[in-house]
Amino acid sequence: MSDLEPLQSSTLSPTALFVVIAAFVGLVPFTALLVYKYADRRTPIAYLLFVFVGWYSGFAGTLLLPIDIANTLATGASATAESPLTFVWKVVGYITMLFAWVITPFVMEFRVAGGFTWCSKMKQSLKTNCTSYVVLIGIVAACVVLIVVLRLSYKTLSPMLTAVGNIYGLTFIVVLMSYGLVEIPRTLWSVCKGPSVLLKRLQFEAPTREAELFDAITEFSSALRRVRVLEKALRDDAPPAGSAALDHGLHTILAVGNATLAEISLSSQWSSTIHIDTRGDGDDAPWEMDGSTVVTISTKLKRMEEVHARIKTAGQRVRVAIEMWKRLLLNAKRMQSLVDEDGKPKTRRGLGHLWREYLGPITGKVLSVFFALMSIAILWCEVSIGSFAVPLSPFGRVLSIIPSGESSQVAVQAFAFVPLAYMTVCTYRSLLLVRLPFIRSFDIYSGRLTDAYALMKNAAYLCRLQFTLGVNYLSVLNMGPTWRWALGAHQTSFQLVVGRMDSVGVLRGWLGIYRIVPAVCIIVVLLVVCKIYGRILLCLGGAEMKIEPDPKNEEDRERIEEGRRLISVGLRDLGGSNAGESGVEMT
Repeated sequence: MSDLEPLQSSTLSPTALFVVIAAFVGLVPFTALLVYKYADRRTPIAYLLFVFVGWYSGFAGTLLLPIDIANTLATGASATAESPLTFVWKVVGYITMLFAWVITPFVMEFRVAGGFTWCSKMKQSLKTNCTSYVVLIGIVAACVVLIVVLRLSYKTLSPMLTAVGNIYGLTFIVVLMSYGLVEIPRTLWSVCKGPSVLLKRLQFEAPTREAELFDAITEFSSALRRVRVLEKALRDDAPPAGSAALDHGLHTILAVGNATLAEISLSSQWSSTIHIDTRGDGDDAPWEMDGSTVVTISTKLKRMEEVHARIKTAGQRVRVAIEMWKRLLLNAKRMQSLVDEDGKPKTRRGLGHLWREYLGPITGKVLSVFFALMSIAILWCEVSIGSFAVPLSPFGRVLSIIPSGESSQVAVQAFAFVPLAYMTVCTYRSLLLVRLPFIRSFDIYSGRLTDAYALMKNAAYLCRLQFTLGVNYLSVLNMGPTWRWALGAHQTSFQLVVGRMDSVGVLRGWLGIYRIVPAVCIIVVLLVVCKIYGRILLCLGGAEMKIEPDPKNEEDRERIEEGRRLISVGLRDLGGSNAGESGVEMT
């Protein structure tokens, strides 16, 4: 049988079937644990279910692809449309696409909408997502026009849209995964340090947390003052027809504001920064919108919906900022209790001291070297994707020498999973550390602090990027003498569902876009290593979350000194406060 006519098989080996079931069952508690760890305690169960399904679908591809590869190599035949794995890939694909591009964006905007009824929230969500829907329709229309102009078959529409989606995803992968390939080994090299180093890291972080707290308090105070202005204006007006809707809206806004104020009052002893002034700012035109002075019930409701959305967002932001400042102070206090004024450990006994001073740093460095080698290997594979005449992938080489068959399937699955899992972690971890320009922030905080909006946005990108990561990983393996997505003449179920990338002319050949984009990883990695990456992001309106201070950098040293002062003041405020006192001014 030639490469052009490969063997086909619709069977699924018993080992692969068992692993598929075990993986999908085991993924349930893992995803539930993540949702529990990150989701805000106040999040309604309906939003948690959307987050769970989005994350579950996003992680499913990372588990399923190694199983698909191992099953294809074990059977020695290409997958068919009747294969069980093909059916599973289709289900995962449809769910992820639906959640990534339709359901999640709608529910996200519904969550932050300021409407007072379900109908008004749905209208606001659809209006916000209209731009995205128009762009998607425009891309489809452009592909149809291209097919007509080039006189191509309409059967190429699906692979063309797939190619466009993968190029979109590859752009994110190049920016995010390349950063993670450097950041993870660098962080592990210094993460297992003694308390003196960890204390400096907290001091380095303190100015950022204090600034976030100040900005959050300022924004919330401004939102509350706006509420007081609308409240006064509404009570001064003669009660017109439809005032019941306005009263309901005002009651809802005040309930949100007062609930947040009650939480802030309980935390006021943690910082003198926590001071709320709710007095109105004397706005002479509280109902004016877009320059129009015509005031109607509809105008007032829209204005109140804007304020409602603003105070919800500001309230969540201030709660997170206070909690993060609390954690920083408590961690700093604990680190200070472990070291003396010179930064030396106060005690040299026990397993804790042994881990902090000896075992921890050694473990961190060993892991750092291991993942640095993984990063180098992946970077080499990305750069050499276009060299299909001679397979250059070390991962593909190892898979090719593992004996094929039922007995070795678990070994193949495990080895295929490790590089893919590392690439996935590098990409998704960078989503949390890199503020990409032109994209609304979706910070995620552990300790059950993250709002559903941020969780769902993260889930949406998880779903959007998982298939592109799979396409990229199969090309990284590069096991075949020709470009057949890693397995030579053997076609995986994943390839059968996603389609061939080289079926579109612009992506075919040595200089195809898809083969060029991954090679750009080496440029991004060099920018990260040379510490130019963060500066470029800053110029474009993004930012890099810097965790580790540079002792040779004068600016970082000054920041540590400022952080030491802020922590000292914060701990002094905490020690001199009484539990019943409140620094919140409710006037």
